[in-house]
Amino acid sequence: MQIERITDAARLNAVVNDPSVYPWVRGTAEGPLDLGGIIADPRHVALMGAHGGCLFVHHQPGIFEAHTQVLESGRGPGQPAASRTDGTNSAQSSGDLARRVGSASRC
Repeated sequence: MQIERITDAARLNAVVNDPSVYPWVRGTAEGPLDLGGIIADPRHVALMGAHGGCLFVHHQPGIFEAHTQVLESGRGPGQPAASRTDGTNSAQSSGDLARRVGSASRC
């Protein structure tokens, strides 16, 4: 599967709610995450591949915050550095995304 931009949150939601990913991205959120509100905004970009993807959250012109979410089947030494879970990526700060999702769902 090639990497593609998605505009429907179903695949992204399936990845972020997977038990191998959820603890890394939930932040203080309780229950399943729904990224539909973020994906609905065309300023944000979600790129998905076979095992997960990257979400680029627009902050201001030319500035995006990147969040990676990759299923366990896509992790390991042969995978791109962006999907690593050994502390060399931004997975630990992805909880910020969950807080923003929670705020967006209340709007």
